[in-house]
Amino acid sequence: MSKLRIALGVVLLVLILKLPRATGYDSYLDILRHTAMTLKGQAPYSDVAQDFYGFNALITNQDPYAILGPALKTIGVDWKVSFASTHPPTAFLLVAPVALLPWPISSMVWAWLMLICLCLSLKIGCGFTWDMSFLFTVGALFWPPIATSFDQITIMWLFGLTMAYHNRDRHPLLSGVFIGVASFTKLLPGVLLIPFILRRKLEVVKGFFLSWLTASGILFLLSPKTVMRYFKVNRTNAFDIILKPDNGSFLFFLYRKAGMLGLLITAVTLFLLLILAFNKYRQESDTKISKEEWNIYAFLSVLLLPIAWIFSIAPLLPNLFLLLQDKRLIIRLATISAIIPPIIAPPWGMTSTFGLFGFFILSGTAIALAQTSFTLSQQSPCVPIK
Repeated sequence: MSKLRIALGVVLLVLILKLPRATGYDSYLDILRHTAMTLKGQAPYSDVAQDFYGFNALITNQDPYAILGPALKTIGVDWKVSFASTHPPTAFLLVAPVALLPWPISSMVWAWLMLICLCLSLKIGCGFTWDMSFLFTVGALFWPPIATSFDQITIMWLFGLTMAYHNRDRHPLLSGVFIGVASFTKLLPGVLLIPFILRRKLEVVKGFFLSWLTASGILFLLSPKTVMRYFKVNRTNAFDIILKPDNGSFLFFLYRKAGMLGLLITAVTLFLLLILAFNKYRQESDTKISKEEWNIYAFLSVLLLPIAWIFSIAPLLPNLFLLLQDKRLIIRLATISAIIPPIIAPPWGMTSTFGLFGFFILSGTAIALAQTSFTLSQQSPCVPIK
């Protein structure tokens, strides 16, 4: 059975790699073709290029928050964008191992590293066997939020949180470090500190601050003004992007559609999720964090994003695997339903926001339902398949 799973994974990977070059980036097939191009070192541009440029700018005393269109040309990327990066400077450090490679080799190496990180996340963080981890990793290439993440930094978010969960009891300091690394991407993974703080597990908080202290020290040594530059540029830059009609953020989708009522709905949703998490904390051990409680905070870390695109929901892939292992049919159906909208909705543009909103509603419903009635296994955030 193990050999069959590996063989199936290899076949699926070859199918992806054999796809012809993409002629656009507006359909499901275009996304798969672009992923194949990235893995083969043929991508003309990608979002992670801004982080490659950012790291190069740090070490050459340039402005890492210059307008990206002209700036990216200095690393060999021709991408007509007229805004600066919205990524925190810590994100630039994540790509350091490949940022100095020439484009598109840097893009290709990064994509394969993300593939390895995803496989390790499913194996170590979720507890799958190696053959199942490989098969699920390759299978995830066919899901747009993951397929578009190989030229992003979102898989580092996923990797950091699954490793943090794996080490939450045995190595709390290391768990905090991994939460810190995950928060280098978009800051919000820091929400996962809440269940540890409630239990007064200060080793986790120490690990988190240790990772940030290290990153801040490196940034200060490389470019002392970078952090201030980030906040200065993004006082206007980030708000301009937040207000774009194709921003799929849960909060701003509801605000665009329902105004103040949308904000109220968002506030009530967040309040109810926090109530569920706190009730789970009261029901469970004073020291151990259950899968159910962890899933709520992981979901909140993505739900709270002020800017969200299709790849922004990729960090929730382990949560979907967990929910699919639940024995209750209604939870499985809700989870399968959540997987579908990002596949059938256009990947970009205003209509893509409906796909993301559908995912948030359906996956949030499944996560909320999983908190009630029966208790799931406490061994890992995913149930192993033998």
